[in-house]
Amino acid sequence: MVIGAEENSVNGRIELNDGVRGGFFNECNTLKLIKFNACSSFYYDREKPKKWIKNVSELLSAAGNVRDVIITDKAQSIPLGYLSDCDSLQSLTLPYINSNFGVLFDYQNNDFIENRENMKPVVQELRNGEQKTYYLPAGLDSIKISEGCEEIPWGCLYNCSMVKKIVLPESLYSVGEKAFYGCAGMEDIYCAAENPPAAYDNSFEGMRLVSCRLHVPVGSREKYKQSPGWERFFEIVEDSTVGIDDVARNDAQMACYGVAGGLKVMNAQGSSLAVYTLHGSQVCVGTVGSKAEIVNLAPGIYIANVSGEMFKVVVK
Repeated sequence: MVIGAEENSVNGRIELNDGVRGGFFNECNTLKLIKFNACSSFYYDREKPKKWIKNVSELLSAAGNVRDVIITDKAQSIPLGYLSDCDSLQSLTLPYINSNFGVLFDYQNNDFIENRENMKPVVQELRNGEQKTYYLPAGLDSIKISEGCEEIPWGCLYNCSMVKKIVLPESLYSVGEKAFYGCAGMEDIYCAAENPPAAYDNSFEGMRLVSCRLHVPVGSREKYKQSPGWERFFEIVEDSTVGIDDVARNDAQMACYGVAGGLKVMNAQGSSLAVYTLHGSQVCVGTVGSKAEIVNLAPGIYIANVSGEMFKVVVK
């Protein structure tokens, strides 16, 4: 077992390798992020390699404090209900996504979970037409699917209205029917695939497609505008880099991207801002004054430096 560098542990982060044992970190009450760095499986101990850790709480008694969980692409199987005690979860990185996302939070005792104020009931439709209620963290607003995932299956995020941002990998080739059905809170979808993955007319049904931004690689906007399912998005934005960092974050994710006639800086109030052309000429400098500040710029490609974090943006 390898624990992350001491400074990461002090900051509420810890990284684990294979051989994670249940209950090992039971007194880590301030832990905010768990990163399963190279875990292909999650076991109680090495003596019983077929016995899964039932959920994160068996690894960590303070699971309710964890805001960010990252399970990297080494994981081949994630136990059902594995995240069921992560009441405060805000961001989640997964190597793939289940047919029904709710199974990761599935409780055997719904009478117990109904009394937990941080969990939200989500009714998901199963492929056989039946429905099931899962209880998901109400604050879970960001999901990232790692490279290697090829399909977002039928109905996977059905009615997950708390999710605001999702990152889809370049390897994705298919978005199933009703995959994002009822995701009315979605504000941004980042899709790294240059060629639009196959999608259905109802893949995004029930979303606010007028206000949800679709972020695609530079040069791909017209392809998405002509592709079934994707063409329903009102705002399709070309970004040279699409994604959400898989690290512990602040309460809101800082972002900078191009919009019509300028660039928009989100959740960086008080941060320094400098914008340059690709040739290095500074076009503006100052301080971000609001939660969603728009800087007016002529069409072109720019480099924005927001408190040391660099963004390459395309302004139409």
